[in-house]
Amino acid sequence: MIKILCIGLDSMLYRLRDVFRTIDNQNICIETYRLNKDKDDNVEVNNIADKAADLILIGNIAQEEHWDGIFQKLNDNLKVSIVPVGSHAINQGYYNIQPSMALEINNYITLGGMKNLTSAMSYICYHILGENFSELHKDKYKSFIFAPEMLAFNGITHGDTNDVFHSFNEYCKWYIGDGNPENYVWIGILVHRSRWESNSLHVEYELQKKLEQMGYKVILAFSYATTEEQADIKSFRGVVKDYYSYKESLIISGLVNFQMLTVSGELVEENLFQHEINNFKRINVPVFRPIISYSQTKEQWEHSVLGLVGENSWAYTTPEAVGMIEPVIIGFRDEKGQQLVMMEAVDRLASRISKWMELRVCDNKHKIVVIMIHNAPCAGVEATIGKAPGLHVFNSIIRIMNEMKKQGYYIKDIPDSGEQLQEMIMSRKAFHDFRWTSVEDIVAAKGVLYEMNGEEYGKYFNDIPENSRNKIIETWGELPGESMVYDDKIIITGLDFGNVKVMVQPKRGCYGAKCTGEVCKILHDPTCPPPHNYVATYKYIEYILKANAVVDIGTGGSLEFLPGKSVTLSNNCFPTICLGSLPHIYVYNSAVGGEGTVAKRRGNSVIIDHMPGVIENIWQNKKPNLHELGADLDEKEIVALIYQYMLNNSETMAKIRDSYEKESEFGEKITDIIMKVVNGHPCMEEIEKSYKIVKEKCANMANEINSLMAALCGQYIEAGLSGIPEENLEEVMPTGRNMHVMDSHKVPTKEAYDIGKTLAEELINKYMEENHGDMPEKIAMNMISTDISGAKGQQMSQILYLMGVRPCWNSWGKVVDIEVISLEELKRPRIDVTVRISGVLRDSFPEAVAMIDKAALIVSSLDENLTDNFIKKNTMMIKDALINAKQVDNLERRASIRVFGDKPGAYGAGVDLALKASAWKEEEDLAKVFAQFTSYAYGEDVNGKLAIKELVENIKNTDASYDVTDSRRFDTLNSCFTASVHGGFNILKKVFTGKDMCQYHGNSIKDKKPMVGALKDELKKNLEETLCNDEWKTRMKQDGYEGASDIIKSIQTLFDWQVLLKEFEHKDIDKVVDMYINDDDMRKWFEENNKYALEEIGRRFLEMHERKMWEPAPDILKALRKNYVSIEATMETSMENCSEEVQGGNIEVLNQEDIECWKNKFKEVEEFFKENK
Repeated sequence: MIKILCIGLDSMLYRLRDVFRTIDNQNICIETYRLNKDKDDNVEVNNIADKAADLILIGNIAQEEHWDGIFQKLNDNLKVSIVPVGSHAINQGYYNIQPSMALEINNYITLGGMKNLTSAMSYICYHILGENFSELHKDKYKSFIFAPEMLAFNGITHGDTNDVFHSFNEYCKWYIGDGNPENYVWIGILVHRSRWESNSLHVEYELQKKLEQMGYKVILAFSYATTEEQADIKSFRGVVKDYYSYKESLIISGLVNFQMLTVSGELVEENLFQHEINNFKRINVPVFRPIISYSQTKEQWEHSVLGLVGENSWAYTTPEAVGMIEPVIIGFRDEKGQQLVMMEAVDRLASRISKWMELRVCDNKHKIVVIMIHNAPCAGVEATIGKAPGLHVFNSIIRIMNEMKKQGYYIKDIPDSGEQLQEMIMSRKAFHDFRWTSVEDIVAAKGVLYEMNGEEYGKYFNDIPENSRNKIIETWGELPGESMVYDDKIIITGLDFGNVKVMVQPKRGCYGAKCTGEVCKILHDPTCPPPHNYVATYKYIEYILKANAVVDIGTGGSLEFLPGKSVTLSNNCFPTICLGSLPHIYVYNSAVGGEGTVAKRRGNSVIIDHMPGVIENIWQNKKPNLHELGADLDEKEIVALIYQYMLNNSETMAKIRDSYEKESEFGEKITDIIMKVVNGHPCMEEIEKSYKIVKEKCANMANEINSLMAALCGQYIEAGLSGIPEENLEEVMPTGRNMHVMDSHKVPTKEAYDIGKTLAEELINKYMEENHGDMPEKIAMNMISTDISGAKGQQMSQILYLMGVRPCWNSWGKVVDIEVISLEELKRPRIDVTVRISGVLRDSFPEAVAMIDKAALIVSSLDENLTDNFIKKNTMMIKDALINAKQVDNLERRASIRVFGDKPGAYGAGVDLALKASAWKEEEDLAKVFAQFTSYAYGEDVNGKLAIKELVENIKNTDASYDVTDSRRFDTLNSCFTASVHGGFNILKKVFTGKDMCQYHGNSIKDKKPMVGALKDELKKNLEETLCNDEWKTRMKQDGYEGASDIIKSIQTLFDWQVLLKEFEHKDIDKVVDMYINDDDMRKWFEENNKYALEEIGRRFLEMHERKMWEPAPDILKALRKNYVSIEATMETSMENCSEEVQGGNIEVLNQEDIECWKNKFKEVEEFFKENK
């Protein structure tokens, strides 16, 4: 039996087998081998050698230098013929047969079709493998070598005919006869020629059929994907001209593009991605990119909690980089290589495409649009409406509505200002119930858009897949549930401005006019489904209101974080259930790329990114201005942006700054010079150059609103890289684009790795300085997505270097492998690192998670002394602990787990939820919450598996915890997640060992030297820069209601830190209380702008004292109590007409022991704590 081994030919494997079934079913067998860049070259070569093949076919494997080495070793070590398949394999020289033979074989393969493929394989058997066969068999192979059959390189195809059409007019004659093409809405589908010539268009034909059933006319074209016109081969422009145009004008209203890119090959003047973007800008229609999986079967995907794993690059990263949208998975390949269509997903995709087509063809005056704004329910619904980092939501909405009115939308009674809009929402209570607001209040205040009765909701509810329905009922009870129900009807809130409705997104994880451990269902189970009223709200928007689109304003919604698969969502996933077919347009902060990626992949969003607010005087306060969508930067903002841009991008400027004792002296001096340049008085060439760059890149801020208007008309939105403008201005600006993140395969960058090395050394030195020269053996880290999307892998590099590992980059900057640094070079032991990743990092950058896991696996298996390798040492200790606990299954793998995170489909560390709901009685309660939310392993063969024992054993042996700040825009007081993880690490260790761990914080802000200090010092510094900084407070007050929302976020985070770690001095907290509660002018400002924030702040400080986490000076406490009584009385007076009991300022302390359903959810954690404490 002759064996042919195929490498990189998965897509044509089943066709090759069909060919050999035709020409020789007995003497030849076909096998496949999939290369893995994570494996060593020699291992790969040995694995291939073990296959004992007689001939190797190498296909168009990815462009990796790694493969060059493998081919060379194959050629040197194996005495078999290697045959190239495809232009890349030929160009790279991946063959050892005669070049003329390689070209002859590939001529057949390039022409395509089964007859030509049969000729190619027969040619191989006759001319290359002939000596292995009898003359009879050779003659048989020879008889199957035919003259090349010429097949079309491009054309139009249809599932109802075998004909190929070579022009739109020819196709129309067959398709619609004498009908007028202009009377129909046309949709283009574009596939690669290989799909057509291999008869592999089952999924595409089904989509075509479904769209036709919905009344659309469809042009399914295939092409060879070339850059320029060639003989008989059309470029993308040629395809558009000949197939998608009528009377020299584009006829299609949308394009479904199944090609990876519409071009191939090298471009001189622009890269492939920019060429693609320019192609799509010319046609200016939405470009949809469905997903067909080639690595997983449907059954594997259905059972995977993460969804499609290992296909991020082609399924998401590349399409997002060129602005393609709607990544709905609609097909698979079965074990035989045949395509399988997932009809329910095809139906969903077709419905979503249809909605986008409606946006193109419907007059603006008839369009109905919902503007959805967000809030932070756990932080206080009434106090945080319109919460969105870096964006003035209410002013932006007014700008949007005024522009919509200009463009013909039917809008009535637009408020005069953002402040008036905010006051309307509050006075009418057009939001959901919480501590100070009952559903009766909402109805009485006329904040109701619609009342949905049980029969009506039941109709929509019963259309939800059964298992998802059951989850809702199990958590929230039979419909209509208890949330936002009045007179047995579900209350949908919002404001009516004609065909534009402004709505506040419903609460996602709790119910009722209270915030306690009883009603906070998401604390019981982070994957709990949304309540009935949440689902009902979106069903109202889609089916009753019949909205044409939902526009989310501001970063931080909840829909994209509802439970379901991490990516490639199914019809059972709750983002899919709620969103339905609604086009989802999302105004998003360009600095928050990781979360924006989740919104795109899980929320089917078209992003319109906006400029983050500019920090005017970074040496005085860290509060950015709130940006208004589409608003030009004022002179002060331009000056500040130039200053920060130069600090980040000019070594000269940074060095001059460092020579000053105080940055304020330098800052004031330089900004005066910049101001002169801006006003037309040139004086420093470097400043003039920076001014020109900033002016050019920020010249068209109107693009933000213009792009939103274009999206609402179903137009193409150009892709743009996410990031912080002052750090990466040239690529991030202009905003108003469909934001995407950088290719995570290029993370960490070489520059980031160097910074990570420095941070690792600083961390080691700081620990040794504080611990009598002892080396840390184990460190626990909190790692979030901004390390990848913003810092390009600095913390990731720090982790790798602590372990004694470094990345290997190819010439394109892509990380192709990792390698172990020798102990001789490292000059210290390898330090163990346990990483708590965020859910956003898990979903957006799985490659980063895999690399850290791989490093831990490799290092734990090295043949080194335990004194030199703490990863190995701790792995052995964990292994012993697992053996003692009689948990011996998959022992080696479980002992080497170092990456932990949320349960699949969940997001958040949980501890902050317990703190905000006062749902804890002692520290152990918080440790249980942290364990419940963090005990899920991630890495090879363990993704998403519960691993409580493994987590606790890792944390028990940890010496220090660590986190890092990589941007001036973030600090320890604006991230409750950071506090939850740092504090969670410490409390978990304390509960099981009685000991605290050392805690550190790094700083890698771009224009500063990387450094590491004690967490306590960083907290104090951030407190002085923000809450205790009069400049910062003044800046917050300028933003009115929204400024008050930001203040309570910082104070709630201070509360979290103090409860979890007690790192603030009591006198510092005294100062905050005096500045924000005991100050008469400040209280008056709060009462005028956001009385709910004032009450929340006062209550938090009282709770902190009552729980003995803060011992204030007697006069401070006395004034606090007196002032809170007054605050609470004012609040209660305003609720005199409330007919339902609300929680108000009462603090109900409940833990899982008090709530049966919560106790049941924590059963495994509870049992573990009882058995192991």
